[in-house]
Amino acid sequence: MDETTKRLLVRIARHSLVEYLLNCRQYEPSLEELPEELRQPGASFVTLYLEGELRGCVGSVEPRYPLGIDVARNAVIAASQDPRFPPLSPAELDCVRLSVTVLNPLQPLIYADETDLAQKLRPGVDGVLMTWQMRRSLLLPQVWENIDDPHDFLLALTYKAGIPVRELTATPPTINVHTFTAELCSEDE
Repeated sequence: MDETTKRLLVRIARHSLVEYLLNCRQYEPSLEELPEELRQPGASFVTLYLEGELRGCVGSVEPRYPLGIDVARNAVIAASQDPRFPPLSPAELDCVRLSVTVLNPLQPLIYADETDLAQKLRPGVDGVLMTWQMRRSLLLPQVWENIDDPHDFLLALTYKAGIPVRELTATPPTINVHTFTAELCSEDE
């Protein structure tokens, strides 16, 4: 994805936030006006930061909608429905910074045990989707900036989904793991 397309995705996310918070409207870009790459189904996450702290992060794991529309929708959901935070207020709009993460396809990761799984992860490169029974959690590749140890990264995933830690050591493995790479599109400070 080139820099022009990345900037366009950030503009779509920002415009979607503005329309939602100031005009109470859902914005979706016109598909005819988007480059072909953004008209194709894509999976994205929109992350909001306020004063450098996480303020919301919501996204899609599998491509279902055109990428440009997926980003617009996820921006609003991150601002209004992330259960960890109250909805973003119009007063916060000028202070909030956002980033868009475009997920590449999920790849199943086969592993023998927790040690093997931790060794197969590529810190700073892999995002991880962990699924156990009906629970799942996802950490984007940029989370490695805060959790640089693969074992701690796995523990964070289990905690986030409420997966018992003992399941990490189960033999045979009971947790399904998928990795993915992603492209990060950030708003200029």
